[in-house]
Amino acid sequence: MPLMSDSLRSLSSALIISALVIAGLVLGKGILIPFTLAVVLAFILSPIVRTLTRVRAPQALAVTLVMVGVLGAVSGFTGVVSNQMISLTAGIDGYRTNVIEKVRAITGSGEGKSDISRAADAVDALGAAIQKEMNAPDTNSATGPNSGNGTSESGTSDGTGGKNEPVPKTIIITQPVQDGSGSYMSYLKSAGEPVAQAALTLLFTLFLLAQHQDLRDRVVRVVGTDHMTDTTSAMGEAGERLSQLFLMQAILNASFGAVVGIALWIIGVPNAVLWGLVTAVMRFVPYIGSFLAAIPPILLAAAVDPGWGMLLATLAVFVIGEPLMGHVIEPLVLGKRAGISPFAMIASASFWTLLWGPVGLILAAPLTMTLIVAGRYVAGLEFFSVLLGDEPALSPPQELYHRLLSEDAASAAEQVETAVEASRLAVVQDSLIFPALALAAQDLRRSRLDKDQVADLAATSDVVLEMLGDEDETPERIVQRQSAPHVLVIPVRGTIDTISAKYFAKLVDLSNAADDVRVSASTGLTALSDAKSLQGSERPDVIILTSVSALDPQQLRFIVKRVTRDFSGTRVLIVDFRSTGDAQVVAQETDTADRIAFCRTPSAAIDLLAFTGEAPSRTKETPLTVRDIQHVAVA
Repeated sequence: MPLMSDSLRSLSSALIISALVIAGLVLGKGILIPFTLAVVLAFILSPIVRTLTRVRAPQALAVTLVMVGVLGAVSGFTGVVSNQMISLTAGIDGYRTNVIEKVRAITGSGEGKSDISRAADAVDALGAAIQKEMNAPDTNSATGPNSGNGTSESGTSDGTGGKNEPVPKTIIITQPVQDGSGSYMSYLKSAGEPVAQAALTLLFTLFLLAQHQDLRDRVVRVVGTDHMTDTTSAMGEAGERLSQLFLMQAILNASFGAVVGIALWIIGVPNAVLWGLVTAVMRFVPYIGSFLAAIPPILLAAAVDPGWGMLLATLAVFVIGEPLMGHVIEPLVLGKRAGISPFAMIASASFWTLLWGPVGLILAAPLTMTLIVAGRYVAGLEFFSVLLGDEPALSPPQELYHRLLSEDAASAAEQVETAVEASRLAVVQDSLIFPALALAAQDLRRSRLDKDQVADLAATSDVVLEMLGDEDETPERIVQRQSAPHVLVIPVRGTIDTISAKYFAKLVDLSNAADDVRVSASTGLTALSDAKSLQGSERPDVIILTSVSALDPQQLRFIVKRVTRDFSGTRVLIVDFRSTGDAQVVAQETDTADRIAFCRTPSAAIDLLAFTGEAPSRTKETPLTVRDIQHVAVA
């Protein structure tokens, strides 16, 4: 099977490439981690460099000033953290008494055994019993010829009146004497590696800031000069968006860390500056970063305070502050940003932490945001924005179409009703229902739907129609309506147009724009022939033809010709959701164009019906062009 072999070949190629990429990330992390940190820093610092250059500072001077500031900030951060860690370590021994008292209060060891202690004792007793049974001697080996005289093998004397017991052996392990040079080298290596990575990160950042224009030009050359306009605009927009995003996040995270540090200092938690810095750094990890940073100060507060007040106050700082920052302040400041879905963030943090350790946890969010933004501008990376972003994977029409295909009438009706609550049914048909049916018509033309699927789609749509509630009448429409016509809705062709005709008829009925609205059982020219045979009160005043796919000009000519010939006194409205300019040409070819109007959306048609109370007409003074008539002005 060629299709299966091609799929397996593509899958194997993707797996091989993924394995090579992961291996490269692991083996090259000594270079990739500083380079990635430098890229993130370059995105954060580039707006500052651009601001300095706008005030006519030379590029080299602007980059130098920014890098000096960064070096000073890093040195200050390192010094403060080191001093705070030394101070914290020195004071830990003084908190031993409070910790012991709290453990006793929790376990109840000072006032008899608590439930926790009894549970632990029960588990220990059970384990001891199981161990005793497993180590018990075999009863069959104890019985033999001497079993009747009261002796057993286990009681054999060693000649001194005692039993044989194993003699314990003593094992002495000695360590080779070292001269101390090996430990010094290990300390030097452990301290020198972070310093080397920090220096490499600053070096990469310096060159990225100083030569960003040259690097951008080289990327454009690699992509191809044939697409220079698109590539330049995409890179400029993506880079500016990431720069603003990272810079604002850095400012917000630093501000939140400062607030946390001040609050902990007021509460009395030791080393409040350290916990503020840790919170500012860990908040680059969305959703869980702040709560991970809250664990050490909460435990420290429990150890310092003999009571529980400091612990509860510290807990309140994070429980109240993080939701306020994440759900109120950040949306106001950042607005719509390159969001990450919670599952994608957890998966990304786990992946990068597994590859690069704690640094990967900090870089997970910036790397994921970069991939999401790149997926919006690079043709081959769209799947990143779909899989990792927090935007809906499907548009509302696609989602409704998917639910109809899945025969999930309840979810489809819920989606439509939710949209109607926020707007009105006519607008919902314009933006949701008819676009979804247009997708179905497109798939049907491309032979992607079989007869059974089309039948199931129609049945599900009927159920959704039955679930739709009544829409309130608009008072203005009732006042303006002079007479309510009898309306016949005719689908142009096929099952999908029939579904659209039923939805439009529901709209006409709920809008109270007609006394009687019916949907033809047949379609197209056959439906017009059936309508011609109607007599008396059954004859429609208005014929509305609906379609969710662009009508062929030749088919449209036949329809217009048949309508003008067989329905001399009837007005006609053609609602073609994907109408083209050919409709205007066809209308101008007829002598009875004053009785025929074209609209692209249901809301345009229903507004005309509700306003006039009769079929729309067209005169030479106020011609109806072939466009979407969004609203009809009410005098």
